[in-house]
Amino acid sequence: MAIKNNNDRRVLRSRSLLFKALLALMKEMDYKSIGVKDLTDKADIARPTFYRNYESIDDILIEEMDRRFDEYFRIIKVDVLAGNFLSASEKLFKIWKKNRILFMAMQKANINHKILDRFDEYALRIKKIASGNRELSTKSLFAIHFFAGGAYMVLNNWLQNNMETPTDELSELLKESFEFLAAQ
Repeated sequence: MAIKNNNDRRVLRSRSLLFKALLALMKEMDYKSIGVKDLTDKADIARPTFYRNYESIDDILIEEMDRRFDEYFRIIKVDVLAGNFLSASEKLFKIWKKNRILFMAMQKANINHKILDRFDEYALRIKKIASGNRELSTKSLFAIHFFAGGAYMVLNNWLQNNMETPTDELSELLKESFEFLAAQ
């Protein structure tokens, strides 16, 4: 897992360089073949800098996804509180489309299990917003897993199919899942 956010400009610069270098290397070679040395050479930074920021190369992608979802949560909080799950769904597809390169890289890296774990955390955040941070029942916790898996699979397949399915159809489907999650 990535080390907690740091607003130091040098840290942010190093992380940005590592992310850009990783994307470039993924165009040149198989993800599993990329080593820390390859990455730090490409980013033109020292190896210890990598280890001060991350435990693994996967953490770079996960941290970038977390940043996108932090942005998403900032823009949907009002929607979720108001029960406007169609708007929250539409915004999720916009974030996914806007960050297509990142999400394609994550698919290529084949770290779906890590992504799905994060989606569980994201769904929990949505549920806590919708429920006003109330204690969650066992049924609610299973609903979170159900929502997380379904949302991820829809977004993942939409991406794999070049985002050809109209988002209004998919947003309506996801809206129903949001409503199910909120009701549990």
